[in-house]
Amino acid sequence: MSSTELVVGYLAERARLTVFVPLALLVAETAWLVAPESAPSALAFATCASQALLLILALRIWDDLQDRERDARRHPDRVTVRAHSTAPLVGLSSVLAVSGTLSLMRATVPLLRVTMLAAIVVGLLVWYRARPEAPSRMASVVLLAKYPALAILLAPRLGDLAPVRAAISAGALYAIACTYEFIEDKSRGIS
Repeated sequence: MSSTELVVGYLAERARLTVFVPLALLVAETAWLVAPESAPSALAFATCASQALLLILALRIWDDLQDRERDARRHPDRVTVRAHSTAPLVGLSSVLAVSGTLSLMRATVPLLRVTMLAAIVVGLLVWYRARPEAPSRMASVVLLAKYPALAILLAPRLGDLAPVRAAISAGALYAIACTYEFIEDKSRGIS
């Protein structure tokens, strides 16, 4: 399978835009609820949603690459399992992550945002090493915590964050993500 076939096959199979675009919009809306911009505009919201989509897709690829060994047993037909080399997906995830991270540099408190993103990545690394061997709904629920964390780091006025408002908004996003994951087929969820 060529690099192009791998990337196109992966995007069709695992990065369904009908799921991830609404998720990015929901993360962006939550970000705006957490600490809204003083002068809201459609362009600023679209930028926030684009940043969310870039980071969500980068993390999705990373999750699937981390699950490759498990998927070989449970989902041997997945494109990530059938691929001889996952280098094109590593490259795509890297480009998405770097693009998303660089876009944070134009926002207020960029160092705090990048530090928060690094904390999410470190948290995921720890989770991948500590998670139970057998996949479970609980494991998916833990991974879903990345979405409210992304919403907080994407908040337009992160420096003016109100903790109670942030907790309620992020908690609502987390509840929505958990509900979706529970209802959606485990193999096609968003975790």
